[in-house]
Amino acid sequence: MFLLVEFENADWVNLWLRPPIRRKWEYSGEDFRRIATLDNESTRHDQSIDDLVTDKTKFYFKLGYVAFHIAPDRKHVFYQYHLGPLYARWQVLQVRYQGKRGLLERARGFGERIS
Repeated sequence: MFLLVEFENADWVNLWLRPPIRRKWEYSGEDFRRIATLDNESTRHDQSIDDLVTDKTKFYFKLGYVAFHIAPDRKHVFYQYHLGPLYARWQVLQVRYQGKRGLLERARGFGERIS
């Protein structure tokens, strides 16, 4: 199961997504379910790590987290995911082409963060 979150803002230099949250969904592996967002919703999770991980190894979260922001000109997408406390990635993707030919590729000139 994954939580997908679209943010309204991003820090393109330091590679960080910034509130407010625009939309969010749960993905079960088969379908998406839209989740209501609250005004000024916090992105912090006040749960202990033991409540979030799947097993004693504490390697994976029970709920994977994927977040993104689409630039106003729709030419770049800031993308991040967290699968566990030690497994995450932040990167900027460039939009190439449009329609059925459209694709995302790693954008030049932006850093990448991996943990």
